[in-house]
Amino acid sequence: MRTSIHRIQVLAFTLASLTTTGIALGTPYDLTIQVHVTDAAGLSIPNAWVEWYAPDVPPAPGSSGVGPTDAAGWYSFCPYYGSGYVYFIAAGARNYTRAGRYLVFLMPGVDSVSVALDPVDGTPTIEFQAVQAFTTSTVPVVGTFSVQMNDPDSFSGMSTASPSCTVSEPSKASVSSPVGAFPGTVVFAYMINEFGVYYFTCTCQDEWGDTGSGTLRIVVNQTGETVVQGTVTDAGTGLPIQGAKVRVGNPAMGTGDEMLTDASGFYRLTGVAVELESYDTLSVTASGYAGQTHTISVAPASVNTFDLTLTSSAINQCPMADACSDQSVTVGSVVQLDASCSSDPDGDPLTYSWSLIERPPGSSATLDNAAAFLTTFTADAPGTYLAQLIASDGVCDSVDTVSVEVAPGTACEPVVYLGLDEESGTMAHDLSGNGHNGMLIGNPQWVDLADRVKVALLAQWHADRQSAVGGQL
Repeated sequence: MRTSIHRIQVLAFTLASLTTTGIALGTPYDLTIQVHVTDAAGLSIPNAWVEWYAPDVPPAPGSSGVGPTDAAGWYSFCPYYGSGYVYFIAAGARNYTRAGRYLVFLMPGVDSVSVALDPVDGTPTIEFQAVQAFTTSTVPVVGTFSVQMNDPDSFSGMSTASPSCTVSEPSKASVSSPVGAFPGTVVFAYMINEFGVYYFTCTCQDEWGDTGSGTLRIVVNQTGETVVQGTVTDAGTGLPIQGAKVRVGNPAMGTGDEMLTDASGFYRLTGVAVELESYDTLSVTASGYAGQTHTISVAPASVNTFDLTLTSSAINQCPMADACSDQSVTVGSVVQLDASCSSDPDGDPLTYSWSLIERPPGSSATLDNAAAFLTTFTADAPGTYLAQLIASDGVCDSVDTVSVEVAPGTACEPVVYLGLDEESGTMAHDLSGNGHNGMLIGNPQWVDLADRVKVALLAQWHADRQSAVGGQL
């Protein structure tokens, strides 16, 4: 493979300029060009598309082409016009921008060129060109709208397949198949049979199979009808607020009309009862937002647009950590700490952090899992343990403590430990050294070792309580 020293990059050449500058023209098919398509980091891009052609020569078989790269990001071609000619080489790939350049290869043989592509979100989008509001005395209304398709990773332009469009209320309006088209744009015709608000949703697909959609709103108002309409959006983000309640009326008269905004934040109140130069109240409320009230002047038989922005009133409330009740146990007990009594007034999910902030002297107790909802530790010394719980909603923290009182254990020193003498049958000797020898009650019979131990323990239990020393098999 020849290296890049065999080619030069050119911005603009013509066939005449090449011949007059002394660059020798090759013979047909004396050149093989290998194109390597990579991303900005130099990593190969398989299944990218490469397009090439010779711009300054008459079209001929083998003077242009297009094809995909292989698994290693390479695409090769052998042009008819060979070396010494100008070639335009471009590449594109799904979720990458198209890139290309003009090159001239000076010598015959095999040569290579690389094309680096920048990443991009390749989801196609749609924009509309249309009159979006009418005031008319009669229906139906007939019109057209244009769909402009934009595709950031387009290689050859949008797919030849036309976009499809639907209308929100097909019983009252209709949309046709495309009635016209030019690059990137398709024209549709529509008919609206009743006054109202209609939504036309169109979907397109690019050559990589990615789809995009957009929605056009067309409003048809009746002449002589008073309309109050507009959009409600978030003051911070600019996004539409769905479900906001908009009301127009005269509070003093107790009259008014109201409705909820749709998914695009749009509202439209029709047939508003007003008199000439009447002053009404326009109010809007939405969950999580500060409400607004405006005084508006609305004339009869008019279309009035009032766009409103609301400010969020949501203020985070801190959680309430609660480590539940204090506990009392004895040494050696496993203590369970419980965060289930904690709560959050906003219903936010909580995370927890436990720690032992006080331990009695001599204790080396540690928590089993400090970040768990339930955690445990072993009380290894008598005294007071103080555990701290921190509950967090991700914005603010809350702290609580729980006390665990640990009492000493009740050790039981053996007063007598009877060893059975198999020779004497009923004689039990005190093996603890306390001299409490004795006789077994009843008629003892030797069985297995487990029962012998049982008898000895039973005798010890009686001796501890100053009962008769002895046991019965």
